[in-house]
Amino acid sequence: MSLAQDLRPVALVTGAARRIGRSIALSLADAGYDVAVHYGTSEREATALVDEIRSKGRRAVALRADLANPIEVDGLIPDVASSLGPATCLI
Repeated sequence: MSLAQDLRPVALVTGAARRIGRSIALSLADAGYDVAVHYGTSEREATALVDEIRSKGRRAVALRADLANPIEVDGLIPDVASSLGPATCLI
């Protein structure tokens, strides 16, 4: 990862694939954030959102996790960090 990428803000938006989470993720991308798009079952929507965020020139990744499963929740932040860098915003 380059120094410029290290300085980019990174947001993890839970439930970002649809509805208000999607709107928040797009707004954060417009504000200059790279976005980790969390989803539970909406993989197709999450992938489409990642493509839309990338078309704005931001980095994005879709990450699946069941928020009712502590083991999957524990892995979410490390997955964000390894994909985009440390999360600076959690929604």
